Amino acid sequence: MLLRRRKPQVNDEDNLHEKKEYSTNGKNDKMPRIVSKNVEYYIYKKQVMLYAITMCAEVMTIRYNNDMYHYYTEFLQKNAEKVGCAYGVMKPITNKIREKRKIYILEMNNDKNKIMAIGRIAMISPEKAKAYHKKYYIYPKMSILEKYNRYLYFGNKRILRESMNETQEKVMQLFDTFCFKGNGNIKRGIGITYFPFHILYECAKIIDLTDFIDNMFL
Repeated sequence: MLLRRRKPQVNDEDNLHEKKEYSTNGKNDKMPRIVSKNVEYYIYKKQVMLYAITMCAEVMTIRYNNDMYHYYTEFLQKNAEKVGCAYGVMKPITNKIREKRKIYILEMNNDKNKIMAIGRIAMISPEKAKAYHKKYYIYPKMSILEKYNRYLYFGNKRILRESMNETQEKVMQLFDTFCFKGNGNIKRGIGITYFPFHILYECAKIIDLTDFIDNMFL
């Protein structure tokens, strides 16, 4: 026996219309949420950049493996009377930083997953940084590392990890986590690069890491 399809009653048709209206409204409701998230992100990004402008100095990073770090420390020992810290890179520091601006360099050892020291330099032009390689060589000539002598930046002070006090060591452990652990780690990178501004901004709600480092060098 064939069953006839029941014709929708008035109430059923009303329900169908309600479902159509509900699904249409559901799509439209997503738009304000997307716009709201975009606005929130834009405002957050502005807040981070405003914080970056007010920082007392730049916080940047350089990466080593054990071999590179050995040559670097050997160079410092040989030139201890003239140089506090020295950084050789293949490309210059970004020209967005004005000359003579203080820059603190976190010395990352990617083989040990540890910040080994912090050095302080002053920003110079790429031309000056390139001119130094005629006189100084951090890495051996005619080696695979020679290209890192292309741009050289020198500073008068460097603080080793082992010479830091208990409070400073805790802050360095925090930097270790940010630099080496998790999906957001910054182990990859070429030359001297910025430490992420958004991390400094978030931490500043509890402790201003830039001011903390600056006070270490007083």
